[in-house]
Amino acid sequence: MAASSDKSTNHEDQNQTESNDCEREERWEWESAKYKSNIVTHSLYEQLLSAHVACLRIATLMDQFPKIDT
Repeated sequence: MAASSDKSTNHEDQNQTESNDCEREERWEWESAKYKSNIVTHSLYEQLLSAHVACLRIATLMDQFPKIDT
């Protein structure tokens, strides 16, 4: 009888762990979306993006420029 109880407890623990993992992932996705929104709506975003592309151009072969510009 104890073995059956142990299996039940293990199954419940596994369900709780999966539930916690799912909640963590949902929270991470929500926080990530919030941060991305804050970055994109920042008043200096366009300047930051231009500076980033300029840095990429320095370290990129000329034939790869079309990939950066799209």
